[in-house]
Amino acid sequence: MELNDEQFNAISSEIIKKAGLFKCPVCGQNAGYNFAPTEFHVLAGERDSNGTGLSFGGQSTFLRVVAATCPHCAHISFFNLVRLEKNIAGEK
Repeated sequence: MELNDEQFNAISSEIIKKAGLFKCPVCGQNAGYNFAPTEFHVLAGERDSNGTGLSFGGQSTFLRVVAATCPHCAHISFFNLVRLEKNIAGEK
């Protein structure tokens, strides 16, 4: 899902406020990550009966995240969107 400009600006500002220009854990670059203006979902499922794949037949859970990519090595970091939205709203 694409974030609108207001959402994207608030979320990226909150990340920078809390984390600053952090170093990439892979290459050590600290020139700033590229934030994607998109909401992604990290999906959790159950292993199938063979244990070789995922089964999504029942209820599955997911984590709403935004992604930031290192401009040097392309490492991707995810940030919990629900937590960021609560921080922006002033909730604990």
